[in-house]
Amino acid sequence: MPNNIPKNKLDDIFEGLEVDNSEITQEKPKVELKEHEFINFEQEPKKVEKSEVEAKPLSKAVKVKDSQVQNITTPEYNQLYRDVETILEKNLTQIYYNIPSKKQAEFKRIGEETASKISQLLSQVKLKANKIYHLIIKWLKIIPGINKHYIEQEAKIKTDQLIELRNKDIQK
Repeated sequence: MPNNIPKNKLDDIFEGLEVDNSEITQEKPKVELKEHEFINFEQEPKKVEKSEVEAKPLSKAVKVKDSQVQNITTPEYNQLYRDVETILEKNLTQIYYNIPSKKQAEFKRIGEETASKISQLLSQVKLKANKIYHLIIKWLKIIPGINKHYIEQEAKIKTDQLIELRNKDIQK
């Protein structure tokens, strides 16, 4: 309290502020709906023309599977994909021709999927080298009778080359 106002003066201010509880009432606001504001759910739905539907933007995000993303056709992506395929097939031609034809088809198909996934990973802002490494190992394990240590060594070499490729693309 300020020192210049006497205490008894402050008490006098609050004397006339007594409120009788019977005087306090709250009125609820009344909302009136007009007849035309009611909705009749038995009405036929409004027919919308096709042009009106096409003009409206989508309101939900669309989830895209990995298999659908492979159809990206930008020139940069195609070049990156070809470079990734070149690095992945390096030093594997002799091994490829020595495996059975059924395994060759599977090896080729999964190799293309792996190249596509790696291209996507390389085009992202944050590089996930560990994922690239494991994708390559998973792909190389298809080869029958191949040494585990050779697979790990090749995967490491190819991962390093792919990271180097990405770093060169970023500097351009």
